[in-house]
Amino acid sequence: MSADTYQATLVRSAGKNLDEDAPVAAANRIWDGSQMPDPTEVQGLRVAERYSNKLNGLDPSQVYQVPQEDELEESQETSEEEDASWLDFRSFARHTLCEAAKQALRTRCMVAAKRAFEVLACQAYGLSVPMASFEFLCWLQSTEVCMREEMVFKEKLPEDHDERVQLYLLRNLESRWPFPEELGTYKAIRQRLEAESPFFQRLQLDQLPSIEEIVLSHLPALTLVVTLQFRSNYIYAGAVLSPDAGDRTERAKQLQPMVARHMVHPAEVQTSINRISSTNSQIEKQLLSSPEVDPQLRENIRIIVEELDQHLMEPLSRRLEGHFWQCGLHARDSGSAASVVLLVRDGSSTAAHVENMDFWQQQFCKCTSMSRPNKREGLDISRFCNGSII
Repeated sequence: MSADTYQATLVRSAGKNLDEDAPVAAANRIWDGSQMPDPTEVQGLRVAERYSNKLNGLDPSQVYQVPQEDELEESQETSEEEDASWLDFRSFARHTLCEAAKQALRTRCMVAAKRAFEVLACQAYGLSVPMASFEFLCWLQSTEVCMREEMVFKEKLPEDHDERVQLYLLRNLESRWPFPEELGTYKAIRQRLEAESPFFQRLQLDQLPSIEEIVLSHLPALTLVVTLQFRSNYIYAGAVLSPDAGDRTERAKQLQPMVARHMVHPAEVQTSINRISSTNSQIEKQLLSSPEVDPQLRENIRIIVEELDQHLMEPLSRRLEGHFWQCGLHARDSGSAASVVLLVRDGSSTAAHVENMDFWQQQFCKCTSMSRPNKREGLDISRFCNGSII
């Protein structure tokens, strides 16, 4: 067998057995939602049960909940089936990645932090621990924002700029000395940057509180935080609702995050994004000569966004609706309906005009523009962030 034929056989075998690859198979298991009930069906059953309770003079908020004993028995059966050594190895891997991410943030090495957070967010927890998956998705998005800021910082400022020189000296000491924080020169440079450099202050992610603390203490009550990220062949979504006012301990217990992923075809998504970018360029050129936008160009963007909405947002919208609006989007269930939506997008979802999709525009509110939402019936999409919530 020739070398070319042998190599082609290996490529076909690798593609055929992709699902059997150990990291891919492990990630598929933790994100497998086939055993979970359909959120739309669960929502309909809960609405029917609440209506029945109302007709019979009972409390409508009392719906059937799965007994905790059943959950414990299922978790015990699952743990007995898995190998104990594999559980120890998985816990050790998670702990090692967390420590690596912390150290990378302390040294402002965002590339290493991104690699650690990407594995923790996409391959470590999945649906088994939704809060951990949501937090690591937020940290991953924040490190990418800092990486883009570093790139822009180097492009816009000259090499002899004072702030850039100080950062170079700091990096030089960190690379040459095992314990640079003990050097007086290092301390002096760092103190100056912390006091005078907004860019250096922005990189101090290790000084920020946890995602849970940010949701509980720094966001208004009943704020729904949604993060959307394209990773490889999937779009990942994470959401959590900040509880209503009350004791902090009780509010922390009320946090019920939702995470999900949906398979996409990167080539098709990129093609749609390129079509949107091309149409936007045509609109910009036209605005130079005419103050009005060609209706045909606007219609082209609407059609492309609708196609993306059908393939990307519709499966995730059912999960969001079934998790956070158990009585329906337009039901005003006291204490559980979100009043503000904070949509946190990455670069791809921003280019895809996710905020203009039907799930946000029609079902939540009639949003006329990104900067001036129209506060009518439904929710107020108060902010559209490109990056992180921290």
